[in-house]
Amino acid sequence: MNLFCKSTEETLDTVIKVAANAAGVAVAINNPALMTAILPVAVVLKNKIDGTQATTTDNQVINRLIQQGIIDLVDKVKASPIVMVEVNVVLNAIGVNIAEAKFPVLSNAVIIELIDSFVAGLQAGSMTYVG
Repeated sequence: MNLFCKSTEETLDTVIKVAANAAGVAVAINNPALMTAILPVAVVLKNKIDGTQATTTDNQVINRLIQQGIIDLVDKVKASPIVMVEVNVVLNAIGVNIAEAKFPVLSNAVIIELIDSFVAGLQAGSMTYVG
């Protein structure tokens, strides 16, 4: 992990937040249908995390959901090199390696920050005029 992108267990570095936001913008601009599908799921997941007492079991389930969501996202955007670059920046920064099935265990607080940043990017990208 890049030292400039290092996060603590409970917070996410600003550089990673910006990268997650940029990935959201790239998804929204390049694949509006995917953005429309992701947005409600991300909001529901965040609300579920906010409502938990953050038990170990809850966090394990949430991490599995995030892992599957990452795999699904990469599968859907891999045809777009621009989007893949943005997504890979975030994945590399948080220590994800899909080819090796390497996924870090993220705290609920970090997951919420990732979701917030990505959703903000989706929303911003959906308002961007390309034409």
